[in-house]
Amino acid sequence: MGKARMLFASALALAVMVPCQAATLVQTDFTKGDTKGWILNGDSAKIVDVAGDSARPKALHLTSDEGSQTGVAYTELKQQVPSFSFIADVQIRHDNSLGCPADGFAMSFVNVDDTSTVGGGGGSMGLFGLDQFTAFEINTWRDQGAGSETDRGDCVTGKNETFAIDVVNPTVDNNARTPGETGDLKTGGAKIGQVVPPAGMKIVNGGFYRFQWNASEDGTMTVYATGLSDSNKQFQKVKILEVKLDPALKPLGFAGHWGLHAATGGAYQTTEIAAARIDSPMIDPQ
Repeated sequence: MGKARMLFASALALAVMVPCQAATLVQTDFTKGDTKGWILNGDSAKIVDVAGDSARPKALHLTSDEGSQTGVAYTELKQQVPSFSFIADVQIRHDNSLGCPADGFAMSFVNVDDTSTVGGGGGSMGLFGLDQFTAFEINTWRDQGAGSETDRGDCVTGKNETFAIDVVNPTVDNNARTPGETGDLKTGGAKIGQVVPPAGMKIVNGGFYRFQWNASEDGTMTVYATGLSDSNKQFQKVKILEVKLDPALKPLGFAGHWGLHAATGGAYQTTEIAAARIDSPMIDPQ
């Protein structure tokens, strides 16, 4: 009997030590025209042909080089999870003869009941205006960029391209996305931890990148980038952003849908998603 109890205790200890294995909750290859698992919203979200890319002949199109477009896609799945990895293969293109690009792209975990609901256009990126979300954003508009007011005066310095985390919920006072303002690790808001890409990394007209956003149970948000095109393959699993949010913000403290968001206003960009995947708990960089 004593030996049996010892074996049971050993097995129980081993079970406690083995971490929970990650499950893939959603995995979609938009290059095959597949939108299974996603709900497309807005005036421009659709599958389109991608010119000049044999590896990715189709993509989910969120915006194009036209004004006042908003494109959003939500997962059909709504779930609360302890942590997750949200992975998306993304290309942002722009005709530079039209001026500076805008406005940006975001990957979100958002609390909405009506999946036809989208956020505001332009600088709100089809995201801000919703009541509760945590997101990773890529900004492309000069006024929302990093640095001084002079730096933000054009899109030549490269500081118009930035990465950041956004947190909005009923406890966050500043829930708008405002030029020249950034959020805080403790109080939330927009553009938390805003940084420019690593040296040599070009996002707009830089080819397809795989962005992996790891959202941890302790509030740590880490994002990795991997170049998928010939022009950017020197970047492999590069950590481009890491912030630790105050747990009091409860960035994952709700059942949410995962979302893909982009918008244009008076300036434009083409935003295309080749694939998307969500795993929970979070996984190592892919």
